[in-house]
Amino acid sequence: MIFRLLCASVLAFALTGCTEYIRRASYDIRLVDVERPANAQQAFGSQALKTVTIDSQDHGVFEDSLVRVGWVTSADGLAFQLTNKTSQSIRLLWDQAAIVDEYGVSHRVSHNGALNTQAFSVQPPSVIVRKSIFEDVVMPGGKTRIFPTLVTGPDKEQLTSGLEWYRGKPLQVLLPLQAQGEVYEYLFVFRVNDVHLSEPAEWESTSVDSNQ
Repeated sequence: MIFRLLCASVLAFALTGCTEYIRRASYDIRLVDVERPANAQQAFGSQALKTVTIDSQDHGVFEDSLVRVGWVTSADGLAFQLTNKTSQSIRLLWDQAAIVDEYGVSHRVSHNGALNTQAFSVQPPSVIVRKSIFEDVVMPGGKTRIFPTLVTGPDKEQLTSGLEWYRGKPLQVLLPLQAQGEVYEYLFVFRVNDVHLSEPAEWESTSVDSNQ
């Protein structure tokens, strides 16, 4: 019975015909702000936020007297390099970290430094030794990427207009840092500045024609 239903479905698909366009999408995600609590402002002074261009790519960099944090952003994850500028160790408290997605929903953080089995269990903190550098990649727990990178649609116009929804959407990453016996919550605010699609020459399409 199941085999007959499957055959019927395949036959119906072949008779109606279908064309689907496939295109790769990339996102220009910019660091636009960093929020710190009052106790961090008092302890570590003023902050600086700048853009650094490396290999024709712009990267957001935040800095105060506690840390320097540079970001490399893509739909596959938000990679960061954190430099401990102090003479004491810093702990990054993963169980208190969070990501707020483009819909405003807060998620538990998944990061490369944890095993897949730890994504929804207790995650130990990462220790950044004095004057050292720590690197990792974060994304919402349970996801393999932040935004879709391979998109399909019935025609080029609908595919393009659908991706336009992401333009201007915010992302937020909360990284709680424990230093000198206190916890300081650093909230990194990102925004989708632009969405890029593969060039028209790279369009791919698959079709089934009932006249063939």
